[in-house]
Amino acid sequence: MHNSKSDDLRNQRQLHEALILHICEELNRKYKTVEDCFEAIYKSLNNGHGPICRHCGCCEFDKKYGDRAGKCKKCRVETHFTANTIYEDCRNPRPYLAVTYLLGKGITFNASQLARATHIATSTASVIYKKIQFVLTALMKDDKSVAEVNSSFFLEVMSKRSRRTPAQQHPAAEQAAFEDEVNAAAPQSTAHNLSPLVDEPPRELTEVEQTIWDLLGQDCVPFNTLQSKTNIRLGTLSHLLVIMELDGVITREDGDCYSRVKAQFPPHTNPNSAANANNKAKTKHKLTASQTAKSAQIANPSPPPNATFNFRAAFPTDDVVEEIISSIIRIKENFHGISRKYLQPYLAMYWCVDNRRRWSFRALLQACGKHGALPAAKIEEYVTPLTVALKVAV
Repeated sequence: MHNSKSDDLRNQRQLHEALILHICEELNRKYKTVEDCFEAIYKSLNNGHGPICRHCGCCEFDKKYGDRAGKCKKCRVETHFTANTIYEDCRNPRPYLAVTYLLGKGITFNASQLARATHIATSTASVIYKKIQFVLTALMKDDKSVAEVNSSFFLEVMSKRSRRTPAQQHPAAEQAAFEDEVNAAAPQSTAHNLSPLVDEPPRELTEVEQTIWDLLGQDCVPFNTLQSKTNIRLGTLSHLLVIMELDGVITREDGDCYSRVKAQFPPHTNPNSAANANNKAKTKHKLTASQTAKSAQIANPSPPPNATFNFRAAFPTDDVVEEIISSIIRIKENFHGISRKYLQPYLAMYWCVDNRRRWSFRALLQACGKHGALPAAKIEEYVTPLTVALKVAV
């Protein structure tokens, strides 16, 4: 049975790779030479109207087919068309076109597959891949329909190291380190700590969850203490804490400690009023639905016991939970795992491929032409914020 599943996965990957190669060959037939590729980029600039002279604003140039530079017909000043764009210093534009062409077809892929399909070094493919992802990340910021969730929801796929990963720790520990860094820089507030703990959980608990709930009181309980008192396996306990925190049952405090969720009521509001009781019932129903979806879909918790789960964002609705689950599954299938550092660019890529009607090959080329230069240093210094944008529905 295990071999059969492995064979199926291998066949799926081979078919996907063959599809990538087929689409890249289709691109090569349309743009046979380097000049053809540069001409396509030239025509995509300025929203498809061609480049503009930075000196006089003229749109007409004397240039040869496929040239990267030309002289303005009005002021005769030479303009380098790819300057201050992501194509700056580019000598082989075909991989850039391949990325946008594949994404425009709704195909996801990794840098290694791009390298094989375009016959370039993997390191070069990785740089081009990230550049396009960064363009998509910038475009996604302007989309008002996306949801914002905490990056902790994607802890399960943070399995690759980056320069920000703490030494000798699991890659998922990068999330905790970044949270501590942000919290240390933020002004401290005592309002949260003064809130009373709730007496009853917001949803019905399982027997094991009830055991954890009973151990949590007024004081925070460290993860290691919970594990020693419950004798629950580390991975299982981590998974349970994720579910309980996602559902607003418990909260994580500094030092990898946990406590019951704190009651938060607006000023001068009676928590026992009919209106608040109704809101509580609605919230409980929503959280229960979210918990059911999470329990059914996420069955392989991989973070180590020292990983943290800090769900500071508002509780997501059911459609957001489904999209989180879908994104986790797709990241695992396509990349096996990623680093926390570049989580947002990967989510932006899925946002793009799921909206092919808006982001066609031509539209992506035009968007890339409008984006500024992306030097390696800028890509390296990027870090996914604590709150990430996530597409919900197209």
